Amino acid sequence: MAAGDPGDAIFDATSAALMTIIGRASPTLAPYYRCNSIFPEDETVNQLERRTLNRMLPAELLAQKIKPHLYLANIASMDMKTPVVTLSDQEQIVAQMRGEHLDLADPESYAQFAYKLWHDVPIEEAADRLEKRMEEIIKYLKEKQAKETEAAQAKAREEENWNISPSKFAWPATARMALLDLSKVSNASLRARIVAAVRTCALCEDVKTTDATGAAVAVRLHPSAKTAPSEQ
Repeated sequence: MAAGDPGDAIFDATSAALMTIIGRASPTLAPYYRCNSIFPEDETVNQLERRTLNRMLPAELLAQKIKPHLYLANIASMDMKTPVVTLSDQEQIVAQMRGEHLDLADPESYAQFAYKLWHDVPIEEAADRLEKRMEEIIKYLKEKQAKETEAAQAKAREEENWNISPSKFAWPATARMALLDLSKVSNASLRARIVAAVRTCALCEDVKTTDATGAAVAVRLHPSAKTAPSEQ
């Protein structure tokens, strides 16, 4: 006879019952019994998975079952950058199915292969790969969001530089002005020389930069300055 903490026993029994319930639920069908030797093989969950797979088309099985399980089992190098079954994925899947002596022309072979992958998946290794994959996706999404934020900020700065009015420079609202784009002139000295040259133009009444970077220059034109039809 052995004595133990009844609280621990209740906790273990509750945990086992909860795993069984989750493992049999249709959204989370899983061979949970392979997590620990205390569980016998659950034919109920096996039958539920077989029925689910048998109702799916070969294309659905390839994309939603076979490809992910080959990746989790680390049997073949699946391209997980896309949910689509790529040509490389197809070649490896065909090789694996032929290795199992399955008839590729038989639609039932895909369900059979998917069930084998599901049933035999190495739980601990698959869980580790899934966790790493989730970390990769989170990192990718954060980097993508950072790039989108940076692009949005750059666009906002550009719009601010170019969507301006004479009042920003304390010029009359009726003042005629032009904007010069110097963003592609990286040399600060060259930018300064361009601005200096613009100031000497007889048509220019005043010249000011729109911000501290000097990427855009506002030029106030003399009221008497004539504009060619092609430049209006």
